[in-house]
Amino acid sequence: MEVAPPPTKLHVVAHTHWDREWYDPFQSFRLRLVDTLDALLDICDSEPGMRFLLDGQTAMVDDYLAVRPEREADIVRLAAQGRLTLGPLTALPDELLPSGETLLRNLRRGLRRARELGEPMPVGYLPDMFGHTAQMPQLLRLAGLERTAVWRGVPARVDRTLFRWQGLDGSEVLATYLSASYSNAVALPLEPDALAVRARALVDEQAAFAPPGHVLAMCGTDHWPPQAGLAAALAAAARDGVTAEMSTLVDFFDAVAGVIDVAALPLVRGEMRSGTRANVLMGVTSTRTDLKGLQARAERTLERYAEPLCLASGAAVPAELFDLAWSHLVLNSAHDSVCSCSSDATMTAVEHRYLEAAEIADGLAQRGLQALAARVHDDRLGPGEHAVFVWNPSPFPRSEVLTLDVPVHWDTTAPEPRPAALEAPGGSVHAGVPLEWQSEVMLDTTLTGDQVMGYLPLLRTREFGDVFVNTVEFEVSDDIVEVVLRAEPQMRGHLDAEGLKTTVVALVDENPGRSFHVQLVRLPTQRVLVHTPEIPPLGWSTLRAVPGQASTTVDGVAWSAGTEPALTSDTTAVVFATDGTFSVEDLASGVSTAGLTRMCDGGDAGDTYNWSPPPVDSLVDVPVSVTIQPVEPTASPLPRRSVRVERRYLVPAALAPGENTRADDHVPIDVVTTVTLTMGDPTVEVDVELDNHARDHRLRLHLPLPAPVTASTAGCAFGTVKRGLDAEGGAQELPLATYPAHRFVDCTAAAAGTGSGSGSGSGSGSGLTVLCDQVVEYEVVDGAEIAVTLLRATGYLSRAAPTMRPNAAGPIMAVRHAQSLTPQRLRLGIVVHGGGDRAAATEVACERFAHPLCTHVVRAGDGGDLATTGAPVRLETAAAGTVALTAFGTDAGGRPELRVVNLSGSPAAMVAVPEPWFAAQVDASADPSVVGLDGNALAMAPAGSVDLAPWQIATLQW
Repeated sequence: MEVAPPPTKLHVVAHTHWDREWYDPFQSFRLRLVDTLDALLDICDSEPGMRFLLDGQTAMVDDYLAVRPEREADIVRLAAQGRLTLGPLTALPDELLPSGETLLRNLRRGLRRARELGEPMPVGYLPDMFGHTAQMPQLLRLAGLERTAVWRGVPARVDRTLFRWQGLDGSEVLATYLSASYSNAVALPLEPDALAVRARALVDEQAAFAPPGHVLAMCGTDHWPPQAGLAAALAAAARDGVTAEMSTLVDFFDAVAGVIDVAALPLVRGEMRSGTRANVLMGVTSTRTDLKGLQARAERTLERYAEPLCLASGAAVPAELFDLAWSHLVLNSAHDSVCSCSSDATMTAVEHRYLEAAEIADGLAQRGLQALAARVHDDRLGPGEHAVFVWNPSPFPRSEVLTLDVPVHWDTTAPEPRPAALEAPGGSVHAGVPLEWQSEVMLDTTLTGDQVMGYLPLLRTREFGDVFVNTVEFEVSDDIVEVVLRAEPQMRGHLDAEGLKTTVVALVDENPGRSFHVQLVRLPTQRVLVHTPEIPPLGWSTLRAVPGQASTTVDGVAWSAGTEPALTSDTTAVVFATDGTFSVEDLASGVSTAGLTRMCDGGDAGDTYNWSPPPVDSLVDVPVSVTIQPVEPTASPLPRRSVRVERRYLVPAALAPGENTRADDHVPIDVVTTVTLTMGDPTVEVDVELDNHARDHRLRLHLPLPAPVTASTAGCAFGTVKRGLDAEGGAQELPLATYPAHRFVDCTAAAAGTGSGSGSGSGSGSGLTVLCDQVVEYEVVDGAEIAVTLLRATGYLSRAAPTMRPNAAGPIMAVRHAQSLTPQRLRLGIVVHGGGDRAAATEVACERFAHPLCTHVVRAGDGGDLATTGAPVRLETAAAGTVALTAFGTDAGGRPELRVVNLSGSPAAMVAVPEPWFAAQVDASADPSVVGLDGNALAMAPAGSVDLAPWQIATLQW
């Protein structure tokens, strides 16, 4: 007797996946969006059964309403009826490339906008991200979301539709795995019998994954229009124990809640980046690395300088500017945008948004810095004296070597004028090591009246080189008009350019035939290297310029020339080889490694999604010429020294016709590597610059390890992740162990033994850390070296079947932008170490490397109500590097907040107490709340005290 199959409900979720910009630019897609949502709203009004998922992002609603503002009431009405689902994200981001703050702001802005229109969908919809970051479950829970839907990246061990996904802190969400993608039920037939057949096929396809009695069917795909008549057709298509109905993700989760044992579901902790069933497009990290650098600069300046400085200073800046900068970054975080896998027109728009965000952030940071410095009252300063205001953006004290241009007030005309030194508020004097005196007279010329009139149209800016004109003086004598433009390192006050032009025109008219003697005069200034005193966390100190000793002896980095040129500090020795590579030795442990910064160039027959070598490749890793020379010519020890290494490589110009190998003709690529070593700091800074002239290739920088390793640890958004040497691939994408890293990647030997190959050391614990100030792609090659991708040049958005992927990942179309035929730059830090617990030290090194102290010159007469050393908030944290600061600013309602994350596997304590002047300025309470992304209080922080669980993200709001 044939047994009937158990009854099954097919939950049909009608949706469209909307890439805001991709193979077409935004405005082209918006034309289609307007048509799509016009049709959707009409269908909803005529078919009460229609329910539609707006792709989990509010950007598509706002982009539509910008053209159809009159339809907002319809969207609000349908959302209230549960017919349209809104948010919770602003845009569907790539999770692995933006900063943690960008991901958080994306989610927070989406929640807020969805609430303005209705209610956010209580499901974190993550359908097309190219892998998932380790802390996303925690971000979702902070947003009040306990459920999520994912597709790409889920590891092979997940063998069913539902699983548990846990963040690094233990936050857990229930995930539904879209194992057949977000398009498994696209284009359902409307004829009842045909629809019944398709419904049964969908149930059978998902039988091995689905929970008992329930199957999820995603009816839509990229830029898919809504299907009129679908709801009625589903109601008429019940056959053979299968019923199909218009549903939502919430309905599906609610329905399966009673038929599953959540505790028995598979558990995945942290990052998901498996290509076992769906490709995760592993090469997007190295596409347009120059744009990844622009992204990081804009994010870093906005997060760590503009917001904190403007909040601390009370500077009057429009909140709309912050909103615009964040809007640019959040919209650019959309996966096709940030991954640079788009058309040339789209990437031009992405680059423009990054540049605009960076310009806004730079301007706001400078405004905040000037405003805060101007509030400091330094009664040590006499007439004509100056001090240097130093701001520390970090949550721990910092004392570092800075290069400063110090205005001096003493005699500089002596044969050997006294060098500048800096006096700390406590009275200690910090000797400046002089680099150069800067000429006081920058311009000295005599002009006729006609020539002066010719220059007037050019008088649009106060900026001349590295100084700003703050005052203009005129003196008229019998035969000449003296014009003195006085300049300083910082712009001060207002200079009326139009009034100045009027004055000049009057002088020319009143003094016909007279010459104009024009001088541009700056303050007497000396450029010095100085080791600052300790600057308080998230605070400042002002350092008064005083005359130092005529000859000052300092401990410093030594330079030795000869057959083995070398830099040597108190912690580290760097020795250069004739091929331009170098070795680094950690002097404390004796651990060393050689051959660092070897360049290796190979072919790329892939596309913007995946690196794919040509079937017959040719590698170039030997330069044709090498020059090594010190940047500072003096032989005297300096607190910081640099060496410039110039290497020329001849690489194939492109792929050969047929694209099976590389071309025979070669083009030069000049790589300039500046290597810098600083006293007291084991980090070897490496600044790589090149101008790319070749196509279809990948250039990587190789860093041999002191000892072999079996895994790497790398920074990610709000945390770190440990990865093995192999990746998980599948039929859709061959495994490739290239990974993204934020902040750092570390390779430390786990087993005892002696380092082999190019390194030496104790084996266990010996390691190498690479610091980065932007997201980078890296691979640990054979457990022996880290390869960091400098650039990857390709001419296709997608190819039909590159060697690493058997199918197209997007439209097969040529692009020029991804060839990166422009100057490129990448900054890295290298730390060779001998073992021990490196986590906190690594995070401190990352913070110092990516977030430098910033300075502003103040003068006598400036200042107001603040002391010469201070901070807006008194911060007390566990060991430096354990608790990281990610934000200090205001929420959308103007409430001040501070966000931190515990970057360790152990509990940590923190105290954050607003100083009285700041508390009064922002109306801060003594006991802040720890809040979620919606601003709702999760806990109280009495007297600003917070206990942080391992890997916990916490937002304190006053």
